[in-house]
Amino acid sequence: MNVSDTGYPRLDREDGEWVLVLARTLDHSIEDVWAALTEAEQLPSWAPFRTDKDLTSVGAVRLDHIDMPEEDHKQGAVLEVDEPRLLVFRWGDDILRWELSGDGNRTFLVLRHRFADRKQAPSYAAGWHLCLDGLAGVLAGKEMPSMVGHQAYNFGYDELYAQYAEKLGAAANESTANREGKFVKNVTALKINKPARDVFEAIVDPAQIGSFWFSSSSARWEPGKTITLRYDEYDAEGDIVVTDIVENRKIAFESNYGDHVNTVTITLTEQEAGGTVVEIAEDGFPEKGEGWVDAIVDNKGGWVYMLACLKAYLEFGVTALRAALVK
Repeated sequence: MNVSDTGYPRLDREDGEWVLVLARTLDHSIEDVWAALTEAEQLPSWAPFRTDKDLTSVGAVRLDHIDMPEEDHKQGAVLEVDEPRLLVFRWGDDILRWELSGDGNRTFLVLRHRFADRKQAPSYAAGWHLCLDGLAGVLAGKEMPSMVGHQAYNFGYDELYAQYAEKLGAAANESTANREGKFVKNVTALKINKPARDVFEAIVDPAQIGSFWFSSSSARWEPGKTITLRYDEYDAEGDIVVTDIVENRKIAFESNYGDHVNTVTITLTEQEAGGTVVEIAEDGFPEKGEGWVDAIVDNKGGWVYMLACLKAYLEFGVTALRAALVK
């Protein structure tokens, strides 16, 4: 997976803001590309958001992140439409300008993404690269996997990020990869064949947590609360601070390891076909001293085991598995 060596991508400076410019040649008619860019029914198959209406007329529009429930929806607005060659809309504070040209069965697409923080450039570039891969596949009639949101890390996002950071000369931003030799993020995920509300309650409810994770939790998890978690099997306990809760969608907390604080974000994504993908991202491991790799691997194993116990509890009513692991 390589970044093009042509005049694209590039990072321009305009009126005090940054403009990331990406381009892609698509072997499809301009009408087909326009439909994929603007129709609410098609957008979720490749774009990082879904909309509440087609992007074919000037006016307000709601844009919701796909596979990033920790992100609030962003109110947007279609600013300019010249079918089938120009679409400009605002997504939160950013401006996206899509320009199409071509004849017959080939279309040249240029995306100009305008934003304020230069450090975001490689992240945006890597994300849009995968989106445009998805767009090309959808136009070709392929059944494309979701490559946006947290799923992007499964399709080469880190490699693309590094390439774009080098090519654009932009400062590295936070990602699952160790960008600046300081911190590393651990990501673990599993599908539980239960609704998101059941998974959410199992985690935040102290009456349930002892069935699959810790022996006990001192209180129901709520933002700002300090929760004491205990492992009777190891005669150990520790405190966490709950930093964010989005009911049935997100649980975030901080754990103090003495020399650093790790942030854990549990994301719940309910699937249309049923079940919920539970993703756990633990961020903050310092790459310094001896044993940091062992610590990451150890915690990764712990999350895998926790998710297996959660699945056994919710799907089959098994409550004794959590105490079966002996180190």
